[in-house]
Amino acid sequence: MKNKLMYLVAVLFAACVSFSSCSDDDNDDDAGLEGNYKYDNVHFKFEYAKETINNVPGGLIPGSDKPTEIPVSVVNKYVPEFAHGKMKEYFNGIKFDSKGNMEISYNLDGKVQTLKTTYELKGALMNVSLKSDDFKTLIGNEIPVSHISFNYKLANNQLTMYLNTEYIKTLLAAVPLILKGISLPQDQQDAIIKLVTEIATNTKVLEIGAILKAE
Repeated sequence: MKNKLMYLVAVLFAACVSFSSCSDDDNDDDAGLEGNYKYDNVHFKFEYAKETINNVPGGLIPGSDKPTEIPVSVVNKYVPEFAHGKMKEYFNGIKFDSKGNMEISYNLDGKVQTLKTTYELKGALMNVSLKSDDFKTLIGNEIPVSHISFNYKLANNQLTMYLNTEYIKTLLAAVPLILKGISLPQDQQDAIIKLVTEIATNTKVLEIGAILKAE
C-alpha cells in the first residue's frame, strides 16, 4: 500500500486546490476536455521571499546530517528535473469523456494501470473526485476530503493542471495534524514542522502540476 500511495503522489503532484489567479478566459471557448492527453512535462513555479530555504533537517540533503539551508536557485533548477523524471516514469496521461469521467494511466510494478474517477469543471478549476471505487482501493475508504481541485488551462491542444499557492499552503498547514498519526520521534516531527513553517511563511508563489498534450 505504501508503494501504491507513492505512485499516486507521483501521478497527482510530482509534483501536492483552491482559488486561482486564472480566469475562465484562460481556456479555449467551448473546447471541452474530451479526449486523450499524454504527459509532456512538469509545471513548476516557485518564488520565495528569501534567497535560501532554512531549517532543512539533516538527512534530506545527501552528505548532510545537520540542519542546513538550500538556495532557492538550486530548488528551481533541480526540482523540475527530478519531478519530470519521476513523472515520466510513473505517469502516462489522462483520458476525459464528455460525461465527466476520467481515467488516469500510470505505471505500477512494470505494468500499465488505470485509475477511474470523475471530474467537474467550475470556471478555471477542475474538481477531481477522490470517492471513486478505484481511489478507495488505492488509498483506503477513509479519505478526509471528497475531491482535489486543480487549476487548469487548455490552449493550443495543451492542458496544464496544477495545484496553486493557496492550496499548497493549506496542505502545509495540515502537516502537524498528519504527523500525529505517524510514528516518528518527536525531534524529527519538530524538525519537519519547523521546515514546513519556514516554507509556508516565505513562499510567494508555488505551483505544482503537469503539462499534457492532446493526442
